Amino acid sequence: MPILKEGGTAAVYGMNDFYSYTFNPILGPKSFRFFNSYAGIYDEPETHKEVIDLIRAGKLDAGNWLDKEHIFTWDNAADAYTHVREKKAVKSIIKLSSK
Repeated sequence: MPILKEGGTAAVYGMNDFYSYTFNPILGPKSFRFFNSYAGIYDEPETHKEVIDLIRAGKLDAGNWLDKEHIFTWDNAADAYTHVREKKAVKSIIKLSSK
């Protein structure tokens, strides 16, 4: 919450173990929005499309969780998992084709 800017939006995309999470709004700015997508109303394909649309519109920076500096090929996909496991990235990109 301390990194959320005034008027910003905090979003949770696909939350596991929903009832075990805690959220303290006092740690955030005075004014912000919170978007939550969880079991019961969470629709993976629909939410995925919404996230992709926001990225394409320039409203969401995928670089916040994707390591665009280290793109892995199918041949070294195991290295992508190691990269995440060692906390060098939140998510890794694995390129499936040579195109």
